Amino acid sequence: MIIEKGEAGNGMKNIEERVATLEVAVENMTNDILEIKSEIKEIRKDIKELDKKIDEKITQLDKKIDEKITQLDRKIDEKTDKLGRKIDKINDRIDKLADNINSSNKWFIATVITAIVGIIGILIALFKMGI
Repeated sequence: MIIEKGEAGNGMKNIEERVATLEVAVENMTNDILEIKSEIKEIRKDIKELDKKIDEKITQLDKKIDEKITQLDRKIDEKTDKLGRKIDKINDRIDKLADNINSSNKWFIATVITAIVGIIGILIALFKMGI
């Protein structure tokens, strides 16, 4: 096949057009890649900001939880103290009742002994009198 001078010129023109088209395509792709890189940087920045906000929220929630636990501990301590005081009062009352019962028993026993001694004394007196 013999290529004439005019036909060869057209072939070069087609190659140059294709090269130019490829250069434009490469430039467009390069621009797209740069845009994507820029978007990735922004996304990373947004992720860092979100991480920071999440950490702040977690810290706030931890503080609130600690405050609630402290409040509950105080309430438990108050309730325990009140219950302890009530138990102490009940124990004091039981001790007083026991003391009263012991005192009453002592008085009762003393009264019975006195009565028995009195009866024995009367019986001795009556016996001495001959009755």
